Amino acid sequence: MINYFMKKYAMSQTGANNLRKAVFSRTILNLTKMFPPMIAFMFIFQSLSDMDTAEEAIALTPQNYVLIILAMLFVMFFVARWDYTRLYTNVYSESANVRVDIANRLKNECGMKKVYVLKDDWKKWKN
Repeated sequence: MINYFMKKYAMSQTGANNLRKAVFSRTILNLTKMFPPMIAFMFIFQSLSDMDTAEEAIALTPQNYVLIILAMLFVMFFVARWDYTRLYTNVYSESANVRVDIANRLKNECGMKKVYVLKDDWKKWKN
């Protein structure tokens, strides 16, 4: 898969590894987005079912629901933070590396004397 990413998107080894990690972390993040509907369905099924006939049903109190919701929010927040670091910080740093690599290739292989690469924020660049 790493070789596929390297060929398809013209990435370095590090960039392909970071992309693979970002895909994994985004998958985990999308799975955590299923927590709120799961809690809602648990509440709906419990409130609609007759507790006398459902012996195997778990009776949760409102306090239990609040604790479950808080725990899920905590998990979702930290997974989203972890995913943001994986996706934007690691993967998009590859774009900066490729940009510098292209500029160096233009200098060396094409004999271009002046190739300007913006290394900092574009707002710092003056005309």
